[in-house]
Amino acid sequence: MAGETILAIDDSPTVRKLMEMILSTEGYRIITAADGMEGIAKAKVEEPAVILVDFVMPKMNGFQVCKAIKETANLQDTPIILVTSKGETVGSKFVNLLGITEYFTKPFQPEDLLERIREVIDRSPRPQALAAAETLVAATETVIEAEPVEVAETVEETPPAPSPEAPALPPIPGLEERVEALVRATLQRFFKEEFPSIVRSVLPAGLGSSSEAGAQSGKNVSLSGDLSLFPLPDILQLISIQKRTGCLWIGSEENHAEAFFEGGLVVFAALEHKPPEDLIGRLLMESSKINAAQLRHALADSEKSGVPLGQLLVRGSLITAAELLSVVRIQSQRTVYRALGWKSGRFAFTREPLPAAFAGTGLSLSVDDLILEGVRRIDEWQVISQKLPSLNIILTRLISNAEEMGKINLNPSELKVLQLIDGKRDIKAIIRDSGMGDFEVCKILYVLMSTNLLKKVGETERSRRTPQFL
Repeated sequence: MAGETILAIDDSPTVRKLMEMILSTEGYRIITAADGMEGIAKAKVEEPAVILVDFVMPKMNGFQVCKAIKETANLQDTPIILVTSKGETVGSKFVNLLGITEYFTKPFQPEDLLERIREVIDRSPRPQALAAAETLVAATETVIEAEPVEVAETVEETPPAPSPEAPALPPIPGLEERVEALVRATLQRFFKEEFPSIVRSVLPAGLGSSSEAGAQSGKNVSLSGDLSLFPLPDILQLISIQKRTGCLWIGSEENHAEAFFEGGLVVFAALEHKPPEDLIGRLLMESSKINAAQLRHALADSEKSGVPLGQLLVRGSLITAAELLSVVRIQSQRTVYRALGWKSGRFAFTREPLPAAFAGTGLSLSVDDLILEGVRRIDEWQVISQKLPSLNIILTRLISNAEEMGKINLNPSELKVLQLIDGKRDIKAIIRDSGMGDFEVCKILYVLMSTNLLKKVGETERSRRTPQFL
């Protein structure tokens, strides 16, 4: 039953805010901590029913936090849920050793998180404090029954007899469930009917820039405004909650993006000015579906005929429809991730039928998944940018011979990036030649630099700017 205290330990302020929003709406009391040390201190005082611990954090990682919790006398029986990101492996040996009750990966659906917490609480023994309190109450009742109350023998005027007590009302079956359903229905009605009007009242009226007005002219614009006043994650959540169908236009100083929704799910998203690594052809080559010669030929045919590249490749049996859908999914995800990093700009949502080109493709992306993965990337980039503030940095290897490189335990992607580092290429060229995404490459470079396998030797003279892959 909701009402228990949940402690969430995560270094991402956005993830903490999302956790707080998800859990508080279900009636839980949620407290948060930004790192392991703060989390352990709060856990000792609050004694929560469940502790959520992020796997990768500064100061103390998830395993260290779990170990410290289990070594604390009043927290030894507290259930721990370890939260990991995709690609992070958690060995069952460590899980059993540290008493981790559950673990699962981000991004996750709110329903999955709530279900996991309910399961953990239901399996957990009653808190010691509650058991002690019940024991004390029982003992007190025994003493009261055992000791008769002395009555004074002085004769006094007999007070009127008290009215007979009203009979206790019988319990109403299903009352708690009906109240909960009523609260849920009220909240849903608020978000669907009243919340949009509140949002519109605090946002500037009308459309912002001339390009936005041109993009949305003649369309049914139901919501528009400034991203600095109403952040994109909130806009996406609103569209998802209301299960809207239409197009969301997002514009920053450097780029524009469009995301098409059907029933609150993203079915396609693309940037107006796509970076090379996000192009359909590049993604197909990256996944070894086509080669460079096939791509050049298909691009020439597409330019002549006006038929989209993906359709031409499927018609020519160079790729399957499923393979095309797979790279469109990656392109759409990367578009949303990048847009989530825009702190200023404009947005406009138009309610309109889904374009025929996007109907029935089978692509549907959860807004919750996109936000959680997007904010994870943003948080990681804040760390990465401390070592890699520009894509024009030139790096060199500190280990050059093949024998020594073979001794290093690297996965294929890390090894591929390491082999491209020659003291001449800048990061932008490494991204281009790797056939991988810019965020993935920069994350690998950060790890290699942190383990003293690379060092910076210079920077190219091109325009120096912070990477824009978010």
